[in-house]
Amino acid sequence: MTERSGYWDWAGLREIYLEDSFVLDIKEDSSELRFRMELVLREGHPSFHAPLPNEQYCFAPATLVFRGAKDVQWVERNDVRSVDADGERDLGNVDQLYREEGRCHLAGDWGRVSLLADTVEVILD
Repeated sequence: MTERSGYWDWAGLREIYLEDSFVLDIKEDSSELRFRMELVLREGHPSFHAPLPNEQYCFAPATLVFRGAKDVQWVERNDVRSVDADGERDLGNVDQLYREEGRCHLAGDWGRVSLLADTVEVILD
């Protein structure tokens, strides 16, 4: 049986909530895949603060980094940006992030990608 683990079980990602975070940009080079984000922090995160007025969550600018990225396979890629009520533009959310058979799989409005990565980390601005 194939073992599948969701991001909420990974060290460093337990106290974030990707499904309501916003992807602002995606950058890829020969060794990294980086998602620039407005990241939702859960109450257990050390940088958590009460949500700002008119916001449901604690948002923090951050980058989700896949270091040592290899064999990056884009199944689909979409660069169409949505515009929210405040006029801010984004690429949507990360609807899925899990690891199966050693590969990381991500999906959202921005596309679907599968890759091997040495480490996955969140870097807050």
